[in-house]
Amino acid sequence: MSKDLEDRAIAEAPIKSKTFEDRIVERLLICANEYVATAKSEITSERQLVGAIAAFLHKEEPSLEVNVEQRIDEESDRSYFVDIVISNTASSKIMIEVKTADDHEAVRNGSMRLKRYMDIAKLHTGILFLLDHKNDSYNDTMIEGADGRTIHVIAAKPKSM
Repeated sequence: MSKDLEDRAIAEAPIKSKTFEDRIVERLLICANEYVATAKSEITSERQLVGAIAAFLHKEEPSLEVNVEQRIDEESDRSYFVDIVISNTASSKIMIEVKTADDHEAVRNGSMRLKRYMDIAKLHTGILFLLDHKNDSYNDTMIEGADGRTIHVIAAKPKSM
């Protein structure tokens, strides 16, 4: 085993003992920092980014159910399509909204859309994943709402001055 693979195996060992939410966030950070950062010149649309994330998650955690463009319905008969829904059981689900822009408007619009989807699906955890074509290093910012919902924003780390 190469030194890089050994280091990654050691770093990933604690992932298995974490909560479902923490495991997914950590996997997405690995995806962003290792995979997406190196392939971002090939990713030109949200659809491609959704596919790349879904494929990465399925490869890294084959026991997960990873659905793309999952339809959710409001009681008013209006339908929406969530970029990615991940589940490990019928009761543990996390939604991911994907954007290929990383600016204040993308965060605001993506968060509002994700909150709406979470309301409809009655979920408490969502992730907003923002691809930034100018940066290669990502982190997670957790936003906890007064209503008990949690949104993780996975976005590029601000560049140092």
